[in-house]
Amino acid sequence: MKKINWGIIGAGKVASSFVKALAENPDAVLYAVASRDKRRADSFARLYGFAEVYAGNTAYTELCADKKIDAVYIATHHTNHAELSLCALKAGKAVLCEKPAAVNAAQLQNVLDYSASHKVFYMEAMWMKFNPALRRAIEVLRGGAVGRLLNIQADFCINVPYDINHRLYNPLLAGGALLDTGIYPLTFAMLAAAAASCIDRGGQSRYNEGDVLPPSHLTSLMRKAPSGVDIWSTVLPEWHLPLGELSARLSCGNDIEGRNLFNDAVLCGTKGKIMLRNFWRAEEIEYYDEKNNLVKKEQYPFAVNGYEYEIEETHRCIKNRLYESPFHSHAHTKAVIKTLDNIRSQWGLVYPFETEQEDKRAAGVESGVATSVPKDVQGVKKSGISLYSDGACSGNPGPGGWGAVILRNGKMITAQGGEDMTTNNRMELSGAIGALEALFSVPEAKNEKIVFYIDSQYVKNGITSWIHTWKQNGWRTSDKKPVKNKDLWEKLDLYTAQFKIEWRWVKGHAGCEYNELCDKIAVQERDKRA
Repeated sequence: MKKINWGIIGAGKVASSFVKALAENPDAVLYAVASRDKRRADSFARLYGFAEVYAGNTAYTELCADKKIDAVYIATHHTNHAELSLCALKAGKAVLCEKPAAVNAAQLQNVLDYSASHKVFYMEAMWMKFNPALRRAIEVLRGGAVGRLLNIQADFCINVPYDINHRLYNPLLAGGALLDTGIYPLTFAMLAAAAASCIDRGGQSRYNEGDVLPPSHLTSLMRKAPSGVDIWSTVLPEWHLPLGELSARLSCGNDIEGRNLFNDAVLCGTKGKIMLRNFWRAEEIEYYDEKNNLVKKEQYPFAVNGYEYEIEETHRCIKNRLYESPFHSHAHTKAVIKTLDNIRSQWGLVYPFETEQEDKRAAGVESGVATSVPKDVQGVKKSGISLYSDGACSGNPGPGGWGAVILRNGKMITAQGGEDMTTNNRMELSGAIGALEALFSVPEAKNEKIVFYIDSQYVKNGITSWIHTWKQNGWRTSDKKPVKNKDLWEKLDLYTAQFKIEWRWVKGHAGCEYNELCDKIAVQERDKRA
């Protein structure tokens, strides 16, 4: 078979590691790279010797359309993994997409359905799963060397300074620790659980190599970043296996340095333990007896950097005309993503683009509470978008609520929320944020004119004027005091940057229909908490 021409979407750190391994594969050709940043794309191409470069806003689709490309590797932000995978699959390219394969199971299902129905290869790039040391540890576990598996412990923690614009903290980019590093401990635990239950009481094999087993039950704890995404979490899964109960403790974090402490995995059994230090990239296995004495070590050094093994599997599947890998199948990927969905559901963590309104819109149903709008409002044309928001608080601080109204194409959408102990200014800010969050269910909104009506001078002046000075001064006011409600200002600033907004102040309680409606909603939300 001829060599495989690869196209790389994304030119960041992970893509660089992948390409270093790809360059060592004799069956691979480093053909094209795409990045929206032309300088980055050109630099990446020169460094690794790519023949073609695609840059700019249409770079990704242009690469997918290149008929000389056989396989595409996707290493962009989580939010467009599913979209780009479908783009490449529809162009007939084999796809290897970085983890997570999608932000949620609904996104992933669209990708898997297309791959299966059109018999085009697709695999999530869960490189850890293919590495020799980890595969050997799972093989030993399946063989019963540590007896019955009782407990799994795995941690993956890093320390990245908080910045709402960083991908790990940005809710618009599906930020948070869980989808970035937490997917590794979870995948490891589900892989180990399947291995532990591979032999039932009758001695029959129930699971194949590479299979994962979703937990029977799980609970979790999460600490939030100011932007609202998870900054640290512990997940406690449980499995009801034929030979007994199995439990796990898994953690991930973005603000705790994990080296030499929080980046290892341990498989604890009745006859001993297996330890993998830096488990997702382990090159060594440590075996301990039941008294915790080190018995032996086994070395499995990478041939390159660890990415070479998922590349070899991708090539094997392409050459054998498989549309999925038996070792890391579509079902395996889906099981992990659905479990991640379950964990986020426990936390109530929903990204702005994942709203219920988006799901209804995709199904052809208008979102939110829809009523006819009898006339244009304050001069805003029906072809544009107008937003309203308001906040209310009793006691200041005390129970509070906020309400928002979105008008578009003759339809109205409402949004609301509140807190048990808050301030009026926080509710005014939360109302503005809530209105903009609702807009993420309308992709076309980014290209439309938006007029935002608000009766809070605090919000209007803050987002249009004061915030620029605050950021220049390190989030301090002109008299050097810390800016109050910095977390909400950062979030509002981030959301505002996604749209073309004209801010207009309206006088409160002066007969403006939709401002009055927002006030009514906010008061109702406040009174729920009083």
